Amino acid sequence: MKFLGKIPIWTWLLFLVGIALLQIFLVRNTVMGDAFIHFVFARGISEGQPFFYNGEFSAGSTSPLWSTLLAPIWKIFGNEIVWVAKIFAGFFTALSVLLTFTVVKKISQNPKIALATSALVAGSFVFSFWAAKGMETPFYACLILGSFLTYLAIVNPSANSHEKVNQYISLEIFLGILLGLAILTRPEAWFFAAILGIPLLIKKGWRVILSVGLPAFLVLSPYYFWLFKNTGGVFPSSAARILRARQWAIEFHGIFFTLEIFKILLTKLLPLTPFVIFFFWRTKKINSPLKQEYSNRFTFFPIFAWLIFHAIFFTIIFPTTEGYRYLLAALPFFYLVGILGIWKLPKKIRITALTFAL
Repeated sequence: MKFLGKIPIWTWLLFLVGIALLQIFLVRNTVMGDAFIHFVFARGISEGQPFFYNGEFSAGSTSPLWSTLLAPIWKIFGNEIVWVAKIFAGFFTALSVLLTFTVVKKISQNPKIALATSALVAGSFVFSFWAAKGMETPFYACLILGSFLTYLAIVNPSANSHEKVNQYISLEIFLGILLGLAILTRPEAWFFAAILGIPLLIKKGWRVILSVGLPAFLVLSPYYFWLFKNTGGVFPSSAARILRARQWAIEFHGIFFTLEIFKILLTKLLPLTPFVIFFFWRTKKINSPLKQEYSNRFTFFPIFAWLIFHAIFFTIIFPTTEGYRYLLAALPFFYLVGILGIWKLPKKIRITALTFAL
């Protein structure tokens, strides 16, 4: 399909990927704190001492999978891991742009909407900055987007023919594997797994506990069993601290700091989302940008639950978002609902709104 002149869609996507990669390599190669921790764990894994820090086992890793993926890179490149990790994370940034396009196009059936959303992701300095630091967040965003894309294929009402039962069980197993990998990459993926699991239970019944839950458990169990064996707990040490009721009030200066962070979120991320009001207003009109089967709770319950989780958890409980690093996996969904809302506006206003968003 072609639009915006005679330029093929894949050309525009390559252009957006190029924009994202260019931004990454404009960022200086300074190593941030958590990236350094990942590199130390990667070195330990490559040397046969997995997750040892300062000579002893540590539960401090919130991304054991990323450290494991970096271990062979450390084995080959040693101290040059910084720039190689940057390339590695850059690959997943590019993949995030393409997955965003695929997810939005599947929901909207409109390549213009999908391309506009992908442009926001590609132009987001949040992706570029943290990819340049060799962080796990672009990889995590890919796993979240891939999980949601697989989930959409499972709950799509037009695809429930009996002839395809085995195919959809395979998709459910694949979804379980992706969710397990996402949890090993960032612990907040537990919540994402839960908000996908609820609609799946409603739609598919209790068998998804086996078809989705069991593969996820098999992916997670080696690391979590090992973590329990060494520490007596199953949470990373940082996550365990956050779960204590008074931790945020003591460490993050209470409500005043929270309000400041919330103000930042309102000015940086959420200006797009009020447009969703236009999207939901009389959605059954012919000019709705969505196909009918996607205008339902199975699609938008997980999206809005994921956005609300980030807006609340990383604003009130854990507001030190370090340049929105922890919000990165939610950015494509923020942009999705914003663009869908913008598309409900009259054409002249829509162009102005898109210009503002981009």
